[in-house]
Amino acid sequence: MLPLSGQSQPEATVTPETELDTKKENIFAPASVPEHPRQIAPEELDDVFGAVPEGETNEPLDINYPLQVKPFPEEEAEETEDEDESEDLPIKGKPVAQGVSFEQMGEAYRHVVHNPTITEEQQEETGRVLLNLKGTDMFEAIVSGQPGRGDKVDILINTYLTAFQKKVAERSAESLTPQSEVPAGFNIRMYESNEF
Repeated sequence: MLPLSGQSQPEATVTPETELDTKKENIFAPASVPEHPRQIAPEELDDVFGAVPEGETNEPLDINYPLQVKPFPEEEAEETEDEDESEDLPIKGKPVAQGVSFEQMGEAYRHVVHNPTITEEQQEETGRVLLNLKGTDMFEAIVSGQPGRGDKVDILINTYLTAFQKKVAERSAESLTPQSEVPAGFNIRMYESNEF
């Protein structure tokens, strides 16, 4: 039998002094990253789209400065092939507001939230903008703010659709195509095709 001092003792591979050096820094992204960093929080909508201060206008700036973008040759070749396919695709399957400027969204927000007295033409324009925004996050933020906003939005959209249908009916009444006589011996069944 070996004396107690002669027996081998297991040693730790890492000593407490060197243990601090072996810990690695956390390189992962934090778990609380916002899903849409460019989305305006509902409580900040009034600050962004609130009423225009007195003495100021809300007209868009007139900037006539052409953008000079020089694409790489590889990107230029790819753009010509995929240009038509990617133009109308929504991002991640969500609807995207098309044909509506930031100023128009702000005006529609003010008309719904702040209840100003607006003309029939402004009601129609606001209804058109809201109809284009329907299904987007901005539309949901406008409608879900307070009770009654959904009803007001429905009224504005219906005002626009009624005016639109009226304009279409007036145009179709003005441009009636004259009816002509059907030629003698004409049979539509002669032109039917069974090839589908």
